[in-house]
Amino acid sequence: MKLIRNRKFAITITVAAVILATFIGLWGNLNGLARQAEALFYADVYTNAEGITQRGIYTHLVNISNSALGLATMPVLSENNELKGAASALLSARDELMNAMNARDVRRMGLAYSGLQRSFEAVRAGLERISVSQRDREDIDRYISTYTGAGKAISENSYNRMASSYLDEASVLARFLVPGVFLRHPQTF
Repeated sequence: MKLIRNRKFAITITVAAVILATFIGLWGNLNGLARQAEALFYADVYTNAEGITQRGIYTHLVNISNSALGLATMPVLSENNELKGAASALLSARDELMNAMNARDVRRMGLAYSGLQRSFEAVRAGLERISVSQRDREDIDRYISTYTGAGKAISENSYNRMASSYLDEASVLARFLVPGVFLRHPQTF
């Protein structure tokens, strides 16, 4: 009882409570901003400046996944000993992306997308070194065009700008204290 009536103890408890409440408030505020940015990952967004509806990154990842599957399962890849391993790696990377997409884990999708890009480029480079029929060339070009178009759309997507600049909306105090609030930042692509 004597301890509770002690003025130094009361001031220490009050200061600790204010600091704790500040950190909890900052954490909630910054997480809210991060979740707002992450919502753009799935949503289509109308941009006034361009006058178009920009698809969410998730939609482009679906297109990339389908293109990678189509390319990796082409008979010309499985028939070529040099490209079998690259095609298998592309399928594995695509499966990892699909698993992340099914789990709706944006961070895992970002990592899986990076792995898929490396595998895709290995297959693409291998395909440039072999001769294929005209029909196979048309299919390959279509898959590559779809993949690269979706990749370009991802890199130019407004989600990336929002995910990398969401802290700009936070207060100076919040930005200063970010390392201390254990924040999970949005994944950029």
